[in-house]
Amino acid sequence: MNGLIVRIERVRSFRRFRLDKRAQVHVMEVVTASILVTAAIQALLSSHLATEAESIDLREMEYLGEDVLRTIDQDRPDDPMDGYQSRLEMLLSEGMVDELRENVSARLPNLYSYNLYISNGFISHPLGEVEEPIRDAVTATRLVHLRHTPASWPFTGSVFQVQLLVWREMR
Repeated sequence: MNGLIVRIERVRSFRRFRLDKRAQVHVMEVVTASILVTAAIQALLSSHLATEAESIDLREMEYLGEDVLRTIDQDRPDDPMDGYQSRLEMLLSEGMVDELRENVSARLPNLYSYNLYISNGFISHPLGEVEEPIRDAVTATRLVHLRHTPASWPFTGSVFQVQLLVWREMR
């Protein structure tokens, strides 16, 4: 009789153990599902799509940057006898980076900061100090033909792209 009772107790404990195992599996399923839901919500929140107002603001910044480069490119050089077609060409050919940056700063409102680069299509070389944008930034570009390149540039050639990276920030 004792053996039968022991056997019955073993069967009962085995059933309880099986029930406990099922409960553990269900708990793990609930935990996994809640982690997946939390991850999906975080992914949705982090994948911020620009609103229409934000995209208009970015386009306005790009137009502003293009206007700045265009006006410097359309300005006549100080001495037309030097043979330069534009102020931008003169400043870049002569390696007058500080004056170019002053021209850009004078034409940009105080709400904007910028970085200025020169590129040959493969390499971009910073012109002056480089800052890290704190918000969305846009790049305005302008092609320019130079008679000669300054020795401080890491490349040579005659056609370059001036890149103006603009973002909104008090400076």
